[in-house]
Amino acid sequence: PPGASCSDALIVTNRGRLYASGAIQVGNTATPPLSSRPGTNNLFVVAQGARAFVGSLTIGPGPSNAVRVVGADSLLSLKGGNLSLSGTNNCLTIGVGGVVTNVGTATINSFNIVNLYGGTLVTAALTNQPNAQIGIDLVTPGTILVQSNAALSGFVNPANFPRTGRKTCTIVTCEGALGGNLSVGPLPPGYTGTITTNLAASPKQVNLLVVGPSSSTVLMIQ
Repeated sequence: PPGASCSDALIVTNRGRLYASGAIQVGNTATPPLSSRPGTNNLFVVAQGARAFVGSLTIGPGPSNAVRVVGADSLLSLKGGNLSLSGTNNCLTIGVGGVVTNVGTATINSFNIVNLYGGTLVTAALTNQPNAQIGIDLVTPGTILVQSNAALSGFVNPANFPRTGRKTCTIVTCEGALGGNLSVGPLPPGYTGTITTNLAASPKQVNLLVVGPSSSTVLMIQ
């Protein structure tokens, strides 16, 4: 009915398998006002060796849709297809033990989020647009492995801050051309954050340094 919301979820778990030869969309393609309703769509690939194999993946364009890959030996493979986060406030979260791999081009459009909470994204190419976000857990950081070129705008949102000390996390490694202007998002009072690049490394690295209050120790996570 008019004004109603609709929420759906597909869960792959406990060594379950999902096979889709074509494209998968986690989102709402309806025109307004339907596309702006508060309902959400979700794909969860979680725990115990869950596997999902899809031709390509779009998260969006309706707001607040989510894909989560997390847990021991959990994997989402795009079989060379593209990954796109479109619309606004749509999210891909890759947690500890989770891997999203065989991606052709990963595009994080403005006002969408990829959270690296201990997992790994493997993609041939990466574009992070202005105002797109990469979330990083400072306790269990994940990373993006780019096999060719990366264009990084937008900003990084750290989570789980150390009370003191420093944390350095490698957010992206890149085997091809590396460009863009990635910055650090808002931080709690007393913390500072810096993005650095190591173009001499092979592959190239994009690193995040977060310094907490009264820092006197250095913890390196590579």
